[in-house]
Amino acid sequence: MIKVNDKEVKELFLELRSTLHSKVDWQVEKRRVYDGKLTASTLNIALPKAFDGKLKTLLGWGGIAVDTLHSDLVFDGFRNDLLGFTRLLDSCRAWPVIDSAIRNALIGACSFVTVLPGRGGLPVFTVYSGSEATALFDSSDGFIAGLVFVGNVDDRPGSMRVSMDRYLLFLSGIVLTVDGEGRVVDEWVAPTERLLFVPFIFNGDEAVEPFGKSRLNAAFVNSLESALRSLKLIEIGHDVRIAIRNVLLADGTDPSGLSMGESSSDLSKLTTIFNSGTGSLKLEQLAGPSTSELQGMLSLIAGNAASAVQMDASSFGFNPSNGSVSEGTLEQLGKPYRNLVRASREGFGQAVKELALTGMDLATAGGYNRDWDLIQPVFRGGVPLSQFGAIADGLGKLSSVSTGIDFSRFIKEEVLGVSVRDEALLVELPDFSRAQERLKSFKSPAVKVTV
Repeated sequence: MIKVNDKEVKELFLELRSTLHSKVDWQVEKRRVYDGKLTASTLNIALPKAFDGKLKTLLGWGGIAVDTLHSDLVFDGFRNDLLGFTRLLDSCRAWPVIDSAIRNALIGACSFVTVLPGRGGLPVFTVYSGSEATALFDSSDGFIAGLVFVGNVDDRPGSMRVSMDRYLLFLSGIVLTVDGEGRVVDEWVAPTERLLFVPFIFNGDEAVEPFGKSRLNAAFVNSLESALRSLKLIEIGHDVRIAIRNVLLADGTDPSGLSMGESSSDLSKLTTIFNSGTGSLKLEQLAGPSTSELQGMLSLIAGNAASAVQMDASSFGFNPSNGSVSEGTLEQLGKPYRNLVRASREGFGQAVKELALTGMDLATAGGYNRDWDLIQPVFRGGVPLSQFGAIADGLGKLSSVSTGIDFSRFIKEEVLGVSVRDEALLVELPDFSRAQERLKSFKSPAVKVTV
């Protein structure tokens, strides 16, 4: 068995644990934005603080921004799959794991999937958010280590019961179980040199942001907070228009002992103001605050929020002031989002491919060969019915001038949305008997349990 340097392991563990703990609050805040739980207070200028605290205003724009893009990133299967990679993922229940990994990466910039031996030699995939796991990135070799917090376990020496933190530390070809102080509790050498820990990164840049960026970026969150303040003012403004209606001016000849009073009804209050004078009564109606300007501002803010995430404000329920936009304008507005979808599919596609290669390498006990790299990840396609005629017309024209190009695959996958998974699932899996013998020595560490 390979022995690791305890001092180096502890130093690496402490570094990764510090990074993990420093990101928890940020990750939790991004999750609150996604769940629509973000709140914002007004500036206490146009609205008294007492009013501000009485109304809790929420918006679900964060969930819309993430889920809209996520719906265009549905992994289908592998093209050129002659060795059973798609079937392996299907057998290991990988689709919900991939789906969760992509969604969590959109929310928190990154997520991570561990690959560990399971029953029958098949790998077990487990997904962790950025608040549960982190990694070490090297500019030359990429991600070279990973750390996962797997929870607390109970050690029972004698009659004592002690709860201790447990982490999994992933190195090339090695999985270590580590306690909260960095001491190695267990060590397992994998039958592959691969890192059994696959990062899913959204919008990453190896030069400055190797761990990616959140879909819920700063510009979007700022616009969301502005929208929450405007919406709160609109709602309170409507309440004020209903509640404060009438003032009764009472001029009395003897003002001594008289003061301002109120007479309440279900919907409003009648405020009486006493003053010295002729003794006459006068009923005045106060105009409530207008909210039309705030509603216009909310529409403008929705446009800013949509622009920050390469979307159109109509996704958030706001239409252009003129009611519609031209087809050419829609085409231009959609370009940034389409480019984002293409880039995201490429990035997540590489992560899914690495996950499949790692799982197959583990299941075959290090049986990797270069032919494995020929597989190509495919995401669900299919054009909207409203665009079907234009796409078909364009393909017809291209076929007439480019007779040597075969558009059949593009039509099947991108236009008709025909799944490659069904065909790939017919491929037989390789023999895992060698791996099953090798993996008998593996002790499954504590794994995440969600209640």
